[in-house]
Amino acid sequence: MALRPWTPSPDSTLGKLYMWAHAGGHENFCTEALAAAVRLDLSVSSGAQARRGSVLAEALARTSDPSPGSSFPSPLPIARSRLIGLETQVPLGEGSGTLDMRLDFEAGQLWIEVKTGSPEGGGRLDGDPAIDPGTRLLDQAEAALARRQLDVYAKRAQAVTRVDHRPRAVMLLGPTRLGRHDVPWLPWSIIREAVQRRVEAGPAWRDLATYLEESGVINDEDDPFRSAEAASLGAAAGMYRKAATIIWDVHEREVRPRGIAAWKSKAFLINAISNQIDRAEMSGFVDSGLLAPLWWGIADHDGEAWWVVRVRDRKLGGPATASLRATWSGSPDLATAGWRWQEGLQEVLTKTVRVIETRDRDGALRWFSQAFGELDAAGVIDVLLKRAGKRSFGPTSADG
Repeated sequence: MALRPWTPSPDSTLGKLYMWAHAGGHENFCTEALAAAVRLDLSVSSGAQARRGSVLAEALARTSDPSPGSSFPSPLPIARSRLIGLETQVPLGEGSGTLDMRLDFEAGQLWIEVKTGSPEGGGRLDGDPAIDPGTRLLDQAEAALARRQLDVYAKRAQAVTRVDHRPRAVMLLGPTRLGRHDVPWLPWSIIREAVQRRVEAGPAWRDLATYLEESGVINDEDDPFRSAEAASLGAAAGMYRKAATIIWDVHEREVRPRGIAAWKSKAFLINAISNQIDRAEMSGFVDSGLLAPLWWGIADHDGEAWWVVRVRDRKLGGPATASLRATWSGSPDLATAGWRWQEGLQEVLTKTVRVIETRDRDGALRWFSQAFGELDAAGVIDVLLKRAGKRSFGPTSADG
């Protein structure tokens, strides 16, 4: 049975994440994912680490102070104390709405408004980092509501503090300031940077950082230059030239002769390869006339370059997956040869090898030749060509 936000809230982290994902609540989803990482830190931390929680501590320490004369107090005095708990989706009463996240410290509370979109829809607000073009557009009405809500939270926090004398600070967590320089602001990118710097950051933090990048909430365009990046420009250019040549050679030796719709020329393929570099991969790919796209090239994995051949299914669990699954089940030699079947992923059939293991161009071409030969022998090429009614090793096509 589907969970919905208006039913009693689930207790489990996965239940909460599913609830908001099902409802399309991206901001609430990110809020709960962040809360899950913080709670895990609280459950396992001890000693010096327990003072505030590693990743959260570093991120909060870099929260920008409000502009001079602001009615919003700085969160830093509170955040320097020990974190003791947190709550999400907190009703504030008195017509003040529901707070996205409340962090409870020994010295007080931080009330956090969470946003994952930009009112510029990928543009730049004055003083804010550049937002990835894929960032969800926060329309002007939503942005105006969020700005008003910050003032409502501030008034409610002041009223509650007058009663119990417990310090409270309201702050914004989001890609941009929403034009409010008077409000303390923590960019999502700061959380990602804290995760990258902390060796002890656990899987929940690292998965959150990856998801924030995948969903366009943050990007690395404004990150500081790293020494490894500065020292690798020449090496990267050399890798590009070598890999691009090998990808084209594989196209001419292994792809075109098998009757798969081919690129018109090396120039067309090289242009496509250059547009992929920002994803830390370079590939040839063909999907015209095929049951499922065929991909070959080079990709980064955990900071290391790997040669890859994969068959993708853009429709998860679609007819391509069903046909390929039957072929996989009847071809045990594929698994023996190092191929992986990945049920539930778009990359349903994949084989990889470290670039360094192939040593040079000849070694890489031998590996690709063996990989395509294995696909052919197992009948995978026949399956891919079936939709177009072609045969393996059929006539060459000049389609691009």
